[in-house]
Amino acid sequence: MTTLIQRITEAPAPQRLHHRHAINQLASALAHDHASNLIRDLIRDLIRDLTNARVRALDHALDHARALADALDLDHARARTLDHILGSARVRALDRALDHARSRARALVRDLNRARDLDYARARALDRALDHARSRARALDHARALVRARALNRARALDRDLDIIRARALDRDLDIILGLNLGLVRDRDLDLNRARAHAGDLELARAHVGEIAGASALDIALVRDLTNARDRSSIDNPAVAAEQLKRAARDFRGADLHGARLQEADLAWLQWDEHTTWPDDWKERIRNASVEQPEGSGQYIVLPTYNNEPTAIPTDV
Repeated sequence: MTTLIQRITEAPAPQRLHHRHAINQLASALAHDHASNLIRDLIRDLIRDLTNARVRALDHALDHARALADALDLDHARARTLDHILGSARVRALDRALDHARSRARALVRDLNRARDLDYARARALDRALDHARSRARALDHARALVRARALNRARALDRDLDIIRARALDRDLDIILGLNLGLVRDRDLDLNRARAHAGDLELARAHVGEIAGASALDIALVRDLTNARDRSSIDNPAVAAEQLKRAARDFRGADLHGARLQEADLAWLQWDEHTTWPDDWKERIRNASVEQPEGSGQYIVLPTYNNEPTAIPTDV
């Protein structure tokens, strides 16, 4: 997985710029998976520790209440003995006091039972919350699977488009070759000049198709790398991997973007410096939309604009 992250971060600058949104999504998913695992572990430990501690406390209190009730019953037996011996009002008062103590002991037992039931109810509520968290995690996994499927569909569509481009180029080559052969039969000298002219056009067409095929192959390779990265669930350090991907999608200092298609790219918060090369018709536009940060450093950040007014720079850039 570390090699895969390195391949994405070391991809050519135009390709990283073109797939910048997908790289940011992958970084956010990695950071979110790491936070979700920590939250689930903390909730599980909290439920176990809270339940064990409260159950031990309630058992200890119940044992103490039962011992108190037994002691009160023993005192009641002694009071009856004193009543037979003394037959006075003090014995009756002691009986009333013992009855009151027994009532309070029973009330204490009832309160302890209610408290234990309440703790069990809280434990069940925490279990339900944990189940809900697990359901949300499964929903997120399903969403990630959908994203992976869409990325694979886009890669397959790119493959099909590349095959169509190659087939059309081959048809054009065959048509040109057949036309040249028919022309050579009619007039050898005139068709020789035409063949040379058509041969030059053919080389230009083949070179153009080769450039298109090379660019598409780079796009397909980068999409497949991103798809494979989203498919991997075991990452040594998700937070570090997420930070590397964010840096790859944001940092273009010293990059060669002279041939990049900037009309289709999201340039907001992109970092560049004096060594970054831009298309000729974009140099002035990029400089006007950027701010030097920090001042005097020679490093710039492209700001998104609304109503021709630059927005504030976020703290994490």
